[in-house]
Amino acid sequence: MSSDSARVEASLSASPMGGLPADALVDMTLKDAGESPAKVIEVMMAASGMSLIEAKACVDSTPAVVLRAVRADEGRQFAREVSMAGGTTILAPAESAVTSDVAVSDAVPDALADLPDDAVADLVLRAVGAAPVAVVKALFAHCGCDLKGAKDLADQAPVTVMEGASLEVLVPAYRALQEAGAEVEVVAH
Repeated sequence: MSSDSARVEASLSASPMGGLPADALVDMTLKDAGESPAKVIEVMMAASGMSLIEAKACVDSTPAVVLRAVRADEGRQFAREVSMAGGTTILAPAESAVTSDVAVSDAVPDALADLPDDAVADLVLRAVGAAPVAVVKALFAHCGCDLKGAKDLADQAPVTVMEGASLEVLVPAYRALQEAGAEVEVVAH
């Protein structure tokens, strides 16, 4: 085993993620791209399916969440590959892992409380508020866009950030944007 491999194995086994079951969900953050960011970008593109632009944006904006809610064994493998390319990662239990037995009515805006569970709606960002960085992070985390796309959405407010989304997807995004200080509106179909 090479010294790099030994270092990677030692850091992963010392990590708090080492004891998680393989099927637990984790988020992986790229902490630093090291001295060879081009190698890290190549690994990110190959292992995660990111485009060159998305991978470069992650490297340029470190620390940046690269993977969300992936199986721990996949996260560990990806972390190994990034480490071998010279990057540093952090694995943590997935923030987006939400139990499905939470009552939707506890989390939805009053306007949607009476809608059936299979209803769809749009989420409109009316205003960013006093914490634009927090709003961009919430958009990035919940709206399926890259960091630049999240910033562009925030800059365009008022703008629809989700169209025809199920309540299961829409509600966490709504709550995260509200907690970030954004003014949001839900438009039911």
